[in-house]
Amino acid sequence: MPTFLTARRNTSQRISSGTWANNDIEWDIQESQSITYNPIIRTFELLAGITYRITAQLGWEAKTPEFYAFGLFNYFTDKQIGPLAEALPPNRDTCNASGGLLDVIYTPEKYGTYVIRIAPSVKAGPSISIRADVSTFLNVVTVDSDFLSAGRSTPQTIPAGETWSNKGIVMNLVAKRRIGIEYDTETGIITLSPGTTYRVTAQLGWEATSQGWYAFGLYDVDDVKQIGPLAEALPPNRNTCNASGGVLDVIFTPVDRTAYRLKIASNVSAGSSSKVRADVSTFLNIVEIPPGKSYLTAKFFTDQLARVWKDKIIKMNIHQHYGDIKYYQHIGVFTLPGGKTFRITAQLGWKATEPRFYAFGIFNYNTGDQYGPLAEALPPNRNTCNASGGVLDVILTTPARGGDYCLRMSPNVSADGSSVLRADVSTFMNIVEL
Repeated sequence: MPTFLTARRNTSQRISSGTWANNDIEWDIQESQSITYNPIIRTFELLAGITYRITAQLGWEAKTPEFYAFGLFNYFTDKQIGPLAEALPPNRDTCNASGGLLDVIYTPEKYGTYVIRIAPSVKAGPSISIRADVSTFLNVVTVDSDFLSAGRSTPQTIPAGETWSNKGIVMNLVAKRRIGIEYDTETGIITLSPGTTYRVTAQLGWEATSQGWYAFGLYDVDDVKQIGPLAEALPPNRNTCNASGGVLDVIFTPVDRTAYRLKIASNVSAGSSSKVRADVSTFLNIVEIPPGKSYLTAKFFTDQLARVWKDKIIKMNIHQHYGDIKYYQHIGVFTLPGGKTFRITAQLGWKATEPRFYAFGIFNYNTGDQYGPLAEALPPNRNTCNASGGVLDVILTTPARGGDYCLRMSPNVSADGSSVLRADVSTFMNIVEL
């Protein structure tokens, strides 16, 4: 069995007084293999010399605009590991935007006790709660293959008068075990081995003084081919309802072109007053999918329309797959073999003409049972402060006979035919055997 821990919240987490600053998140364990969780002090234990990938998201419910950020901390030393993650409620008074996903690859030098903790600078008070039903999860898995992890030590800016269009993103190397992965910190060029399958996950935290469209993607170094859809981070404002979580998550196998880079989209309107932040929500993680492990990556080739989105199964197109995962794309159902553990990650990019509630999850196709929390992508508007990053990340161990599953919209979704699921931005589903 793989080594992992998957947790969520069964009830909302609240505080009685003060602010959320330095509060630790309490989790309800769904399944754990060889990772110990202490519910009294809300911590999990990581062993020395073992590489772990810690991924988390918090869905906030708020009545006022605030800065909501959290991170991975050593419980006893208070040391922060990796950048903070931020979920900023949609409002018309700020243009800071980031997807809200924490994704840290970390190898402890010695045994340690760790916690997901709210940032010390958060001022949100007891009127705020962390939601149980939507977008709150913690997943910890070991990384046994080659990997590379990078971030930024200082913000990335551009000269006055220029725009971010076609600008390459350059990061600093954080950690590595990379026989087949190279990264040039001067140019941001990623070199991968042909014939090996990789998962590239990235997020950019934007800080802006004006409204704009911020999107980025993975390209081959000659800009001949874009790999996967773009990822979008849209600053909260009252003039648009396009919404997506801002996370790039691409699985692909290089064939002949092996040099790549993260690059801002050519039609981005952001100017030199914007910058890519170093302290919040900016990271690049590349992990090799070990030979023999099944995987499937799917996306849209065209936008998807529907008259009613409530309970609708999302049907994607197979982009690449290997092994014994079966996907029936005409009905949107995937079959997983029995007795194995899989990680299912998905995101939906919406385009809408008015504010709606967009939530989706993983369901058993035959029984209707839901696995993990819902994920929510909430279009920016001035009438609500519920905020979550919009990424679904579920770890699921199948029963002995396997099962049929689907990506399905929530029965409480209010979206109608005026909403469109976008093919070009932020829509994907990745399934990987652990």
